Amino acid sequence: MRPVLYRWLLALLFAGLAHAQSSPTPAVTTSTDKSSSAPAPAKVSAPAPAKTPAPALSKVDGPLRIAIDPHNPPLIYKTGDKVSGLEADFARGLGAALGRPVTFVETPENNLIPALLDDKADVIMSGFAISQLRQVRVAFCSPYLRIGQVALCRRSDLSSYANNANLENMRDTVGVVSGSTGDVLVGTQFGYATRKPYPALPDAVYALLAHDVNMVITDYPTALWQSSANEATVAVIPNLLTQDDIAWAVRKDDDDLRAAANAYLEKLRNTHALEDLVRKWIPDASSDSIAPASTPPPAAASTPAASTGEKIIRAH
Repeated sequence: MRPVLYRWLLALLFAGLAHAQSSPTPAVTTSTDKSSSAPAPAKVSAPAPAKTPAPALSKVDGPLRIAIDPHNPPLIYKTGDKVSGLEADFARGLGAALGRPVTFVETPENNLIPALLDDKADVIMSGFAISQLRQVRVAFCSPYLRIGQVALCRRSDLSSYANNANLENMRDTVGVVSGSTGDVLVGTQFGYATRKPYPALPDAVYALLAHDVNMVITDYPTALWQSSANEATVAVIPNLLTQDDIAWAVRKDDDDLRAAANAYLEKLRNTHALEDLVRKWIPDASSDSIAPASTPPPAAASTPAASTGEKIIRAH
């Protein structure tokens, strides 16, 4: 009985082994169920360095645009293609102090403020007088010179004008530069005169010599220059009609440029360079007319050279 049982057990054992060898191995799969497997640790990488945008060319980086009416020697004028005069020296000095090339923007006097407000210029440096009406639209830097309005007449008529009362009560024709301080003066104080405006001072002086007007009202330095250029025929009537402070003008929101211009002017004051530059162009300027220096080192002024990249354009 036992031999039969053993044979039967061995037969079952061999049958099981044969079945195991013939069955395929089950495939191994990876579950995507996040609840059944731990997530792989996230890779931590150093943040990419922030890219600094290339600075756009701004007014601060670009040229310093100076609005001028180049018909007012010795303050500002042109000889050929070169801009000269006291304001030109100041403009080049300020440009050098700021590290910016200078571009002179030519425009008639009555368009100086519009050119500034329309962003065609950064600063007016054109023998510009401070007035209450101008202060409504622009901000003035510290004044550097005090001058006044005077009258130009034909030398043959000089004895006819003895004092200011004679001037203000005259019934003659008076030439002025349109939009100038002299223009405002004639319009408000010369109640009996006939005002005749011209685009530039040389035009008014030409009209004087042609007997189209009896006199021309302008500021003292330019009147003196015109008399020197026409010594035999044009005379300055030596009576100051006003007292005007001359200063540079910027837009009211341009505090940085105004501060920089005032700092440059203060440096000129402190080294007496301001007096030297003024007297270079206006030899008879009195010490009282020039903004006084606060400290007395004796450095002499030199004429600033034209800055690299200097240009002259016209405002449209």
